[in-house]
Amino acid sequence: MACMDISGQAAGLSLPDLLGGRYETGTRVMSSISSGPPDHMMEIIRKYREMGYRGHSVKVGGSDIELDIRRIRHIEQNRLEGERILYDVNRAWTRREAAVVMNAVADLGVTFEQPCETTEDIKAVRMVTTASISIDESLVSLNDMVRIAHEGIADVAGIKINRVGGLTKARRIRDVAIAHGIQIYVMATGGSVLADAEAVSLAQTIPDEFRLGCWACQDMLTVDVAPGRGPRNQHGELTIPDLPGLGFSPDESLLGKPVAVYTA
Repeated sequence: MACMDISGQAAGLSLPDLLGGRYETGTRVMSSISSGPPDHMMEIIRKYREMGYRGHSVKVGGSDIELDIRRIRHIEQNRLEGERILYDVNRAWTRREAAVVMNAVADLGVTFEQPCETTEDIKAVRMVTTASISIDESLVSLNDMVRIAHEGIADVAGIKINRVGGLTKARRIRDVAIAHGIQIYVMATGGSVLADAEAVSLAQTIPDEFRLGCWACQDMLTVDVAPGRGPRNQHGELTIPDLPGLGFSPDESLLGKPVAVYTA
């Protein structure tokens, strides 16, 4: 990202332009909703709604699949019109558990992210359910994306920039997904507004009909290294301005200061 930032500043191009060309529309920002009792999860979603969020990555998965079914149904019953919800399993289900839950809520038309550990597991589940599937944690290379597209394993690709090896490789995965009609979420694997800017820059190169959202964690940080700078949640969206490179830099006076102190 640093090299692309320098290249963009030298060429007078924004990072999205360096990655293939920008769309002016903002990207829907996704919250992260931890697992818990259904009512508690809805309370967290409501708090994010108050901040303008219109997309939520909801954590499910575990040995109590009946509870997962109740969670999903409760949240869907309270979903707002136009709200986007992705149910993130984080590889927690076995093949049987995934098939049971996904078929039990098939009437809701929801999407599940990484329901099982491996791509092979997900392919097996794909054969016994009609639910939409997103893959992120077992998408680590261009070859993975080619296989997922060729074999019809998933409808959605969750591109984690750090996991796939950076923006250059992520851009190639993006191109394969779009060429095969696969929609995309873009994610930075946690971090400051700098990491969010990297993810939003890639997201803003994706056509609207393929761009589902971008996860950001600015609301979770205790220290903001670039106060008032970079992409910020505006009405539930993040946007990269048309400025050279990333378009902003961190506050250097904040860098190097200890954020946490560890004692033996």
